[in-house]
Amino acid sequence: MVAVLTAVPAPSRGVEASAAARRRRAPAVLGFWLGGRAAKTQYRSLMKRLSALGFKKGLLREIVFPDWWSPECEGDPAAVAELEFRVARFLGSSAGSVSEVVHLASLPGVQSARLRHTLSTTAPKLMPAVLTSLRVARAALDAWSAPRPLRDVPADPLFLRKLILDLGTLVDLDAVVTWLWDAGIPVLALQDLPAPKFQAMACILGGRPVVLLGHRVDVPSRLLFSVAHELGHISRGDCSAEGPVIDGEDDYCRPEDQAEEDAANAFALRLLGGAESVPIPSAREPKDLADEAGRIGRQLRIDPGHLLQVWSKATGDYATTQRALNALWADSGGLTLIAGRQRREIDSDAAPETDRALLRLLSVVEPRPSCGR
Repeated sequence: MVAVLTAVPAPSRGVEASAAARRRRAPAVLGFWLGGRAAKTQYRSLMKRLSALGFKKGLLREIVFPDWWSPECEGDPAAVAELEFRVARFLGSSAGSVSEVVHLASLPGVQSARLRHTLSTTAPKLMPAVLTSLRVARAALDAWSAPRPLRDVPADPLFLRKLILDLGTLVDLDAVVTWLWDAGIPVLALQDLPAPKFQAMACILGGRPVVLLGHRVDVPSRLLFSVAHELGHISRGDCSAEGPVIDGEDDYCRPEDQAEEDAANAFALRLLGGAESVPIPSAREPKDLADEAGRIGRQLRIDPGHLLQVWSKATGDYATTQRALNALWADSGGLTLIAGRQRREIDSDAAPETDRALLRLLSVVEPRPSCGR
């Protein structure tokens, strides 16, 4: 058999060039692939750390993640680096130290936080709500369209009561909130906070006191007492830049905190009623109780809803109190009032994108239909 040798044609210059190009690109492609894997590992580690600190991914996507974030960004080194920077800014730490944050209570602004009425929860569990609220408040201060010069809160609640009554007829929620904003002290109600939540907080941000409301109670008289109580903490100097005073949702107060809480309560009662004790309505039927509270309120310039709350505490009859509040049309609308003032004072549109995301946690409550009343 005679072997037939067939010549194999040499590769063309175009084929050689293409192969050479693929060889040159190979390290870049491999580097991109490895970089993507490293970015995904970094992203998952970041989410795991934040989860361990008590933050849910849904909330983080709302207030920390960039608007342009998509699942593909998890493998993009630049996008993950941007996210880590935003997380560091939110936590108040440097980007390099995010991985070292073990306890939120060690972060600036909450290192000396003072918890009250928190028997059913612990400081680590409450800190995500506290830290988130402080970041929202900071963004709100930066977006305040016309900040007022700061005025001192009088130490004497009766003198403060006189200042408020000089501007209106009652010391009610509208009057107190108006005086505070005009005195350079914002009152902010928040929504969609991480659970567990707090009831109210008094804090100092940028040298300015701020009152924060974390619960979703809408009864104006209950919100009124919460604001007045926090105002008591501010007037006494109980809160500081590193030590906000946080009131939880439990009735129990630790013995070591009782004197401070009693003093804030006394401040609130004297501010709202002119004395620590006010006349308690004697009626027992809801409509009669509402009428009597209205009459006493007009005479003494006390919010009738506050008188009903005092009656409720004295009798323990919360159901009748609620029906009497209904009769006065004073059972809701407090958050609407506070949210309306927030909208007028805070220019969210002028805030940077990172702050606009935080400002979405400010309470937004639309007035309920009038129902013909």
